[in-house]
Amino acid sequence: MITKYDKLFGEGWARILSPFLESEEFKTIGKYLKQQVNAGKKIYPTFDDMFRAFKECPYEELNAVWLTNNAYQSQMDGIAFSVSEESITVTPDPLIKIFDAIEQDVAKGLYLHRVNDLTRWANQGILLLNCDLSTEKGAKPGVHLDLWKPFIEFVLKTLSEYNPGLFYVLIGTKSSSYSSCINAENNHILELEHPMMAVKEKRPWRHKNVFHEISLFSKFMNNTVIDWTMPYTVRDQKSFENSGFKLQKI
Repeated sequence: MITKYDKLFGEGWARILSPFLESEEFKTIGKYLKQQVNAGKKIYPTFDDMFRAFKECPYEELNAVWLTNNAYQSQMDGIAFSVSEESITVTPDPLIKIFDAIEQDVAKGLYLHRVNDLTRWANQGILLLNCDLSTEKGAKPGVHLDLWKPFIEFVLKTLSEYNPGLFYVLIGTKSSSYSSCINAENNHILELEHPMMAVKEKRPWRHKNVFHEISLFSKFMNNTVIDWTMPYTVRDQKSFENSGFKLQKI
């Protein structure tokens, strides 16, 4: 029997997260969001998309966890740093820095698949998770950080206990505060600055070769090859050039 949580999270995630999903804490989160909507506030993303990071990243194929806080407000699609296809012509500045970093770290001269929807990474076992799974239109950044804190803590502690050998990337100070939820003895943890810092200071993102490191880790631990670049065919490159984007090549 398929439950509502299976539909929202995927069967594997629904099973391992069920203690929290059936708790009063999760009901409290849902009630608060419903109250905000009833009060006329616009909540992003939609409730169906809030857990896309899980649904698009099969639990059984999990390789790495990215945790950050980067709500794009109306552009949020449920996957950290990702923007849905509907907004494909608008690339947020932090995501541009990430694409630049991939070109420098692992692309090695290949044209990047600079498409804002990062579902393709999630499908390869990268859980791209926001500390704040939701936000309110017009609200200050991080307005829902405290709301989601119990859930994020549960996710990290549960994975740390039942899924040893994962690569955790904590991006930004808010994410780094969750490091105590992860057992560093049997997991790899890498803390990075938020790419927005690089945007503000007009410099490259200090990424510590995270893409190369995850690829090596995944190959060693799970014999899995992560394709960050997904270069275009010649036909795709021409189509992309006509869209107004500037394709970069090292």
